[in-house]
Amino acid sequence: MDGKGRSWVRSPVVGGILGVFAGGLVILLLEWAAHRLFGTADPSDVSSVTGAMFGSVLLAWVVGSWVGAAVASYWSKAKSVWPGVAVGLVLLAAAMSNMLVIPHPMWLMVSAVILVPGASLLGALRGRTGPAGGRA
Repeated sequence: MDGKGRSWVRSPVVGGILGVFAGGLVILLLEWAAHRLFGTADPSDVSSVTGAMFGSVLLAWVVGSWVGAAVASYWSKAKSVWPGVAVGLVLLAAAMSNMLVIPHPMWLMVSAVILVPGASLLGALRGRTGPAGGRA
């Protein structure tokens, strides 16, 4: 127990770890579904990748960031948005490393830098209120 009567299990650090895991899992599942829907392309040949394929990657990053931030904030019962925003920044760093390894169009890179942190902020705010809109 910490000085506030909380177990370490509900700490912001554990919430952040769970949030990164949850967000990464959502990204994995959405990208898997997009591969099933749109097929795959050669990542070294950007011309073989369609706009829908790139759009599905951006959607997966944004939704994963929102879910991860909401999980982190809800799990840790955070009074601030920082655990959720930290999750969003970790997932953004992962997306940016992906952008460095695999060529991405400029619109996707700019959109990710704006939308992923924004989604994590909104997810953190939602996570603070709980799944039913009120604190559990």
